[in-house]
Amino acid sequence: TQSKIKVIYPGLSTAFIPSGKVPQSNKAPYILMVSTLEPRKNLVNLLQAFALVKRQTGYEGYQLILIGKMGWKTESFEKALQEHPFREDIVLPGYVDLATLLAYYRNAELVVYPSWYEGFGFPVLEGLASGTKVVTGHNSSLPEVGGSFAYYCEVAQPEDIARAIQTALKDDSYPFEAAQTHALQFNWTQSAAQFIQIWRE
Repeated sequence: TQSKIKVIYPGLSTAFIPSGKVPQSNKAPYILMVSTLEPRKNLVNLLQAFALVKRQTGYEGYQLILIGKMGWKTESFEKALQEHPFREDIVLPGYVDLATLLAYYRNAELVVYPSWYEGFGFPVLEGLASGTKVVTGHNSSLPEVGGSFAYYCEVAQPEDIARAIQTALKDDSYPFEAAQTHALQFNWTQSAAQFIQIWRE
């Protein structure tokens, strides 16, 4: 029954506890996505949204950086990538070590994560904890992670992903400190304590 169900959220790695900006060699401003490159991550729609953003005045110099290994069924993504009108501004570093990942997160203008479905959605949490704005979908578990601090979009519509990206980039009153505080509430110590309490009950 519903009364017997208890939810315990995963925790954030302590590596993402913010400690200021870190060195990053990327010179252009960039939008970041971190994931395995596979159909569930909605990469084709993201590529279309990036093209829409690039065509808007003020965003011509932006890059899209996709960090992660190639997964399964990547044919549609690879075709869309090859045919993309701004292919030279899309960077695929592949898998990176933790220090490099932290640098990418903390120096990004924006983290975008328009996944079709997530059981949790760690990149949303990692982006917020890193002091970076996040655009994600209002589907599956993602609003539970992003709370009131993410910018939400309809992930099936590239135009709406682009709208959310531009809204986030233009927002000069974003509450970075509150967003980090929200993200840091997800911690493994608390998760373990909740598990022990349920086990005792």
